[in-house]
Amino acid sequence: MHPFMKKIMFLIQKCIILIYCLLPLCMQGQRIVRVDVDSVACFDSVLIRVGFSEGNEIVVENLPTSLSHPGVAFLPDAIPCGSLGCSYRSPVTFSCFDSTATISSVNDINFVRLNIEHSYIGDIFIGITCPNGQRASLMNYSFYGSSDCSNSVPSEYCGWTLGYSVPISTYLGMPNDEQNSSQPCTSTAPGNEPGTGWNYCWSNNTENGYVYAGDDGIIYRIGNSHNGTIDSSDVAAGTQFYHPDQNFSSLIGCPLNGDWYIEVMDGWQNDNGYIFDWELSLKDSLIIPASGIASVDMVGNESTRVSDSSFLVSPPEGITSDTTVTYTVIVHTLLGEDLDTTFNIHYSTSPHITIEDHLCIGDTLWVDSLAITDTYQGRDTVYRGENCPIIRDFDVVFSPSFHFYDTVVFCYTNRYSWHDQAFPSPGDYDLAWQTASGCDSVWHVTIVGRDSGFVATPLISNNCIDWYSDTMLAGCRPMTVWLKSGTPHAVRNWWNLGDTVWIEGDEITHVYDTIGKFSIAYITESEHGCLDTAEVRDIVWVFGKPEAAFFWAPEQPSTSHPTAEFFNQSTSFTGGAIGDQYTMGYLWNIQTSSGYDSVREENPIYTWAEEGENVFGDFTVVLTAIQTYPGPYGEPTECEDTASATITIVNDWLQFPNLVSPNGDGTNDTWKVVNLLECGLYQMNELWIYNKWGTLEYHVQNIAEEDDFWDPEKTRSPDGTYFFRFSAKSIFGIVRTNGMIEVVR
Repeated sequence: MHPFMKKIMFLIQKCIILIYCLLPLCMQGQRIVRVDVDSVACFDSVLIRVGFSEGNEIVVENLPTSLSHPGVAFLPDAIPCGSLGCSYRSPVTFSCFDSTATISSVNDINFVRLNIEHSYIGDIFIGITCPNGQRASLMNYSFYGSSDCSNSVPSEYCGWTLGYSVPISTYLGMPNDEQNSSQPCTSTAPGNEPGTGWNYCWSNNTENGYVYAGDDGIIYRIGNSHNGTIDSSDVAAGTQFYHPDQNFSSLIGCPLNGDWYIEVMDGWQNDNGYIFDWELSLKDSLIIPASGIASVDMVGNESTRVSDSSFLVSPPEGITSDTTVTYTVIVHTLLGEDLDTTFNIHYSTSPHITIEDHLCIGDTLWVDSLAITDTYQGRDTVYRGENCPIIRDFDVVFSPSFHFYDTVVFCYTNRYSWHDQAFPSPGDYDLAWQTASGCDSVWHVTIVGRDSGFVATPLISNNCIDWYSDTMLAGCRPMTVWLKSGTPHAVRNWWNLGDTVWIEGDEITHVYDTIGKFSIAYITESEHGCLDTAEVRDIVWVFGKPEAAFFWAPEQPSTSHPTAEFFNQSTSFTGGAIGDQYTMGYLWNIQTSSGYDSVREENPIYTWAEEGENVFGDFTVVLTAIQTYPGPYGEPTECEDTASATITIVNDWLQFPNLVSPNGDGTNDTWKVVNLLECGLYQMNELWIYNKWGTLEYHVQNIAEEDDFWDPEKTRSPDGTYFFRFSAKSIFGIVRTNGMIEVVR
């Protein structure tokens, strides 16, 4: 059967006429539920749109009262980094509330959730700021430190105000308790990898039945600390929540709409952390929806939802005559009231169809028993049964075929090609093709040859001094080569470098940034318009470079142990088109007090000083990774990469003087622990000074500056014998010592 006959039968079988749509009225206040029906013919689906006015649709609102800010953020170790400085700040933005709505009760805030990992809970401050700048502390900073960021925490947020019974060294989440001191602001640096974050929730809202940690609203009690780690909050169950360090009453009057910010600051060194996401949850009852519509449903035969309030309905399966189908629309309100309306769609079987086609002269289009052989545009009516007229609109166009003639001249040395058609030799050819109308046509082509007497000669170099026509070149990515034409009487030249499209030029420079063997093709044109080609296969060899990398342990050697073990993490280049055979070599250049040492071991262990020598400071270490390949003629080709780092040897030898002379001459007026502040390793420390009767004269924690040391003048201590006790902690361990001090003026 002809395709257009099939089209006619298909349209006849699927025809629909929409007779009538009944639109009853349902009231909610002054609102009328209205149904708009977009009717189509031929048993296709009918689109139903539900609204409160003609041409509109109901939009079901889904307004969030809880927003979260995703994305991982690095918390550097008490040092300003970039535009953030010492503070991690990120917003969540509400826009679904009434423009005048504000926080009127501490219970309007369900909770603030923070997913975090950090060692030493006492090192950080966590707070929240509302759109107009009002602020509340979730967790105060426990004590002052000596870092660059300790003074960034406002004084009113220093010192825990609730539940100071958990150690300040307790962890949040499961942190990676390391840090890269040489790259403290780079999250991807070795040692700065993230740990595992846990959820922690703060709330004042007792209306929701949250169960606080410790069951009394006190935060950070020893009872909810397991193995040195604070328990995570259970958000779904509402348990293990924490009372904010500062009551949420400071947020009363805050506008609901706008940017709310979480703020986290690290005020103490030797550890860092990560923020994974945070969330602010407000009470659902604060939202007053504009439409008041909860959902819209459709009841009836073969209905499919398209949007919140639009549906597609299909005619009953197997319909053979006029049929009326009843449908019902139900609008569910947020007040629990249902608005409904019913309407009818009448399906009929009388179609109006269009027959259109584009044919070539000589073809025939059959429509039933009607034969169409020429362009025809018009209308007729046929009957399917006594009462089912079919109106047919015809738009049939016939197009002609064509014959074209052309003569093309080529040089004998070139390939005979025209319009992407290749010819073996000069002669007469007939090319069959189709017009845009799809009609067969013929192009008659005469190919004429013309002699050419010049030969293409390309030249290549990798140093711009020696030029070769067929010598293979080898190098490391990126590799630069120079090419120029060596063909006499050439007026134009084209090059294909193996990794590019054709480039025109007499002399060109090209950089290979891809691994592999590359062939160079060359086309040159004579003054008579004839072309000649040349190609050199696999003339350029480009090898991949290794990637040098290393780390060392310990991260900071000390004067007492000036030795580091180097771990080579260099990787060779693999997976390229060439270079499966290679060897790897390594060269270490290590800075010393008098110059540099060179070491060729893969993973050397190096000591900067003999036993008894006092060495400290910064030393540069450079690793060169060398990947050697066999070249195209068997000669080696070396590709190199370097990595460097600065290793700091710290002076960890603490000295405790036994004499102090507080006579005001500016020399030895105070008693100091030598190298305590200079090396910066023992930031957590404590000092006690007793007189000879055992009475405590002076006590200080966490000495961070010169004025923190003992000054006998300030304590009004007379000349005589005193005794000290000192303890400190660092990454190298714990120091505890005591001794005697003579005060002589």
